[in-house]
Amino acid sequence: MATLLVATALHVGFQLTVTVLVYPALVRTPASLWPKTQRQHSRAIVWPVVLVYGMVLLASASALWSAPDTWWVWLSCGASAGAFAVTATRAAPLHGQLGRVGPEPDLLAALLLADRVRLALALVAMIGAIGALSTR
Repeated sequence: MATLLVATALHVGFQLTVTVLVYPALVRTPASLWPKTQRQHSRAIVWPVVLVYGMVLLASASALWSAPDTWWVWLSCGASAGAFAVTATRAAPLHGQLGRVGPEPDLLAALLLADRVRLALALVAMIGAIGALSTR
């Protein structure tokens, strides 16, 4: 369970960095610099996402394997899966649209909302991991 806690804490730290630093800077990008900045962001964020999400996925699978009857584990894994789903179905497609049409205010607002939902889900996942560790 300690691995699950470490992975979900890493996810929260990553997500907080995106929410507090990365996206606000992206939103403030002038329209004239948008295409280049958006491309650079999209390229730069891929590997951190793959690494963090991969670690959470492996830790979640391990936790489900070792304690499938612990509802805290299910809470953690379900919240992490929710964060991944928001990334795949909302944030990534919005980035694609923003790359094509530029910094449209409605699309940026939708991206910031999706990002906050991911942060909330990452926090719930970490709470679940803490609960799972405390019941062991």
